[in-house]
Amino acid sequence: VDVRAHEENYQNAVIKSRIILRDYKEARAEFLKTKSELKSCNGEGNEKCQELDAEAIASAKAYLSLSADAVVEHLTKIREKLASEEYVDAEVLAKATADIDAMISETMEIKAKIQTAETKEEINSYAKELNKLVVENKSRIKLYSSLALHAELGGLMHSVNNLNVKLENIGNYVDE
Repeated sequence: VDVRAHEENYQNAVIKSRIILRDYKEARAEFLKTKSELKSCNGEGNEKCQELDAEAIASAKAYLSLSADAVVEHLTKIREKLASEEYVDAEVLAKATADIDAMISETMEIKAKIQTAETKEEINSYAKELNKLVVENKSRIKLYSSLALHAELGGLMHSVNNLNVKLENIGNYVDE
């Protein structure tokens, strides 16, 4: 296992995650702005309201697509962090990676549906589907995140123990 490559992938995922979060916030603000403007129509069917409705659908799709991207990047960060740690059991890593990859795949399928949605009802349905996926997998995501942290701490403890041995050897050498 190439730990350095996974560490680099993790760092790239962190950077990408920050960019997606920034874009997500902008898309959310745009969606909420359009949604509030649309409320002023009160069901009127004039041209301006139809344009706002189309704009609301487009901004909702962008917002939800970025939500899906944020989920994918979060999962990618966890997967790469786990893979970059030396003190994760290979069998546990394989199971976690397969599970995370399945969640990523499922999220990408929902994102594809969101991008092809044409109505408000479809968008609402896919938003609920994405939310359900996140809620149902929240505990497993936390578990894998904790596992990565635990492995990182294990590596730190190993380094501390190595330093203690070196200090003892130096102390013994000085005493002689």
